Amino acid sequence: MSRFNKIRIFIASNRDARVIRFGERLCRFYLDCYDNARSWVFEQNGEMLIMRHVLARTQGPLFDVGAHSGVYALLMSKFANERTIHSFEPVAKFAALARANCANVANIQVHECGLSDADRTEVIFSSRQHPQTSGTMRFTHDFESMKKFDEIKCQFISGDNFCLQNAIDNISFLKIDVEGMERRVLSGFEKMLRKEAIETIQLEHGPTHAETGDTLRILRKLLGSYGYEPFAIYPNGLRLPSNVGVDNENFRGRNLFAVHSKYQQKYQDLVIGSC
Repeated sequence: MSRFNKIRIFIASNRDARVIRFGERLCRFYLDCYDNARSWVFEQNGEMLIMRHVLARTQGPLFDVGAHSGVYALLMSKFANERTIHSFEPVAKFAALARANCANVANIQVHECGLSDADRTEVIFSSRQHPQTSGTMRFTHDFESMKKFDEIKCQFISGDNFCLQNAIDNISFLKIDVEGMERRVLSGFEKMLRKEAIETIQLEHGPTHAETGDTLRILRKLLGSYGYEPFAIYPNGLRLPSNVGVDNENFRGRNLFAVHSKYQQKYQDLVIGSC
């Protein structure tokens, strides 16, 4: 038996040992850092960097889908040059909070509805401990200890219908953070995506997608069908997933940025490599 296999068997046979468990946690922390995963401070994880570059190079309206308290919309407003920011939050109490937080910013419009693939009423499961993780699935994150949810009926509209009703013919930046509903939100923008009317998209890929079955491969295929290339966001730029297979399929939580091929050259300087 090779030394390598002896080590494998030793670790597998002693996984409950304190030193082995510490090694496992250390390795996971290292890989999270390596993949820029589970890093949610958008001033530090690259989200703000990419958002600032996008807003500096575009002129159209901005969408914040999954606004919660309006913090991200407020951040966008600092670089939006008075462009309209449409902020969507389906839960009434959080929409009210977002309105209060954004009251002094005239170009932020908070809409008390969510975006989905159709116009309908749906139930939101709102975590009492971590309400920012509210979504249409009763999903318990590993940091959730109370496991108590409020069930709230909310209104949803498709992105295409919202744009039609509000005479919006282009979107510069579509930011989506909807706890597993990302694919449904994209499907609701079918017409806008086909018309190449959305320049850039940012979406989160994380634990809830293990429940929905939306692997990185599936999301990449969906975005590719509309002409978009997804990149992983890193603190210092964008990295192109080079092999969307076993090595890249994890649900630890990271942010993706997709740009239509029509506009890719505009953002090429932000690409720093592959991952």
